[in-house]
Amino acid sequence: MVGAKRWVVRVAAAGLGVLVAILIGSTPAEIGFAKPRGGPSGSAVDSDAPAGMSAARDWLGTYEGRFEGAKGTIEISAAEGDRIAVNLVIGAPGCSGSLTLDAPAPTSDRLVLTTADEFTEDVCTITLVRHGRVIETLEDRCLASHGMQCTFTGRAKRKTAGA
Repeated sequence: MVGAKRWVVRVAAAGLGVLVAILIGSTPAEIGFAKPRGGPSGSAVDSDAPAGMSAARDWLGTYEGRFEGAKGTIEISAAEGDRIAVNLVIGAPGCSGSLTLDAPAPTSDRLVLTTADEFTEDVCTITLVRHGRVIETLEDRCLASHGMQCTFTGRAKRKTAGA
C-alpha cells in the first residue's frame, strides 16, 4: 500500500472508548476523517465555531508546556464543520517533532488521535486529557514523528483561549 496512509481517530466519551471513525487502507479525503492539515480541505476557520463545537470550545486555544526532553506547544482551533485542528510541536537541542491533524470535535475531556507512519508502519497514538486549563499528553509509538531524545508525552497549560 505505497503512498496510502492509514488513519484512525477515536474520541472517548465519558471514559468509554467510543470509536468515532476508522479508516484503514484509504486516503483520508475519501471519507473526510483524520487528515493532515493544509490545503483547502484542511485549513482552519477563523470565524465562530459551528454549533456542534459548543462542547469543544473549552479545548480551543494555545497551550505551552514541558514534554519529555523538550518544551512544546499545542494549538487547538476550530476547523471546517464539527472538527478541530490539533497542532503539537516540541523542540530542544538535538530533538524536535510535530504532528498536525484534524479530528472530530471532542465531546468529553479526553481525545485520542492515532495515525500510521507510511514509512515505518508504526501506529502513533497521542492521548490528550484536559483538566481545566491544562492538557496532559501521552504518546505511544510516535518515534517517527520526533527524535530519540524527546517525546510528545507531557503537560501544557493554556496561554490563550481560542475563538
